[in-house]
This record gives sequence, C-alpha cells and structure tokens, in this order.
Amino acid sequence: MALAAFANESVLELRRGAVRSSLSDALATVDAALPVSVPVRIGDGDRPGGELASTDPGQPERLVAAAAAARPDEIQAAIETAREGLRSWRVASAQTRAEALIGAAAWIR
Repeated sequence: MALAAFANESVLELRRGAVRSSLSDALATVDAALPVSVPVRIGDGDRPGGELASTDPGQPERLVAAAAAARPDEIQAAIETAREGLRSWRVASAQTRAEALIGAAAWIR
C-alpha cells in the first residue's frame, strides 16, 4: 500500500457562495436527522437508551441527541473488549495498522 504525501485538509472559504451553500445544505441534512439516538456500543453490540439528553446551547429546549448511559456491567464488558482489541492490535503489522487508520480517516471524511 502506497501512501499519498501528507497534505492538510483544505480550508473552507465561507466568503464563496458555493461553499456557504454546500455547508448550509449539509447542516440542513443533519438538522433533519435530529435528534440523534446514541446507543451504548461494546464490540459489535449496541444497546439503545435515552438517559442522557444533549441540547442545542442556542436553543436549550431543542434536543439534538439522546444517549444511552452505560451500566456498571457494560463498563466492565467494554474494558474487557478493549483489552482483547489491544492484544490483537499489538501483534498486527504496521501495514495492517496503517490500513485500519487510513480506512477510519476515510470513513470520518
């Protein structure tokens, strides 16, 4: 796997109409999906819940996310899952680690 030369992310020039419009469209898409439901995620499993409310600081009455709060048994399971992941990550080659990180970065973008 060949890596491209490092380059910083491009800066959005909000003075340009097309950039502002694109940002506005993206925000409208996110806005339409609110409130977001955030589960407790351990390994490949999810448990929904809504014990933790996150509101818009500009409009405190507006719910933007409802998240599940991890229970003590889930916290212990998450710690063990992380330990298991660390054991496999330690023995992974640099190539495998790089591919995982590059894939994660691409997913975030």
